[in-house]
Amino acid sequence: MGCAIHADRPMDCALYPYTIGNIFEEKGKVYATYHSRTECPLSAEIIQPRQQAEQLIHDFLKQTYGEETEVVVRHDEGAARLYHLARRAAAKSGKLLSSVTR
Repeated sequence: MGCAIHADRPMDCALYPYTIGNIFEEKGKVYATYHSRTECPLSAEIIQPRQQAEQLIHDFLKQTYGEETEVVVRHDEGAARLYHLARRAAAKSGKLLSSVTR
């Protein structure tokens, strides 16, 4: 699937629905986390394999920090789970509050 806006797809578009979460630098090493938290209803249909996402992030960080830099990329499942639990809890609490105020 090509991009209808850009001749060359920007990294954010190529990575979507994954997003880089955090980047930490330490003595010649760069650690990055990424996640797939999104409100997009089509995310399950367009999500790419994690290995592809990790490779895109790895290549981007090598270009940014230099080929000599060690790069470690990890999927942040914990944050994604917390995000979805928080959304469900907020939705339930909203339903509870609306039933009490009726």
